[in-house]
Amino acid sequence: PGRNDTPVSIVDWMPTLCTLAAVGSSPQSDNASFRWDGIDLSGMLRSGEAIASRPIYAVGVSGKERSLWMGDWKLIVRGDIARPDAIELYQIANDPSESHDLSANQPDRASELLAAMRRIAATDGESRVRR
Repeated sequence: PGRNDTPVSIVDWMPTLCTLAAVGSSPQSDNASFRWDGIDLSGMLRSGEAIASRPIYAVGVSGKERSLWMGDWKLIVRGDIARPDAIELYQIANDPSESHDLSANQPDRASELLAAMRRIAATDGESRVRR
């Protein structure tokens, strides 16, 4: 029962489901041979435990589309991350359907999120493979 408006991502499903199913040791542990990209949401599901705000970064199947959701803002980049073909910026809190691209009106915010996206992408091994 209840509601929690914390943004989560599909990458959070695997660590959460493994914890809920009590499947072996957690892949997040220090001795694990790999780590999940997402976080374990079982505490939130079981007791409504708060989850710290975090950027949610996603890469499209082709590797040429990316998004970064930070706070109330979401940036979508098409093409090469170094020289994007197109950038879209949305204020999710006021425009959850992503109907009004604000990139032309908020170029500094778009640049800030693009820089953050590039930093995150540089540490994303899966993303580097698809460049």
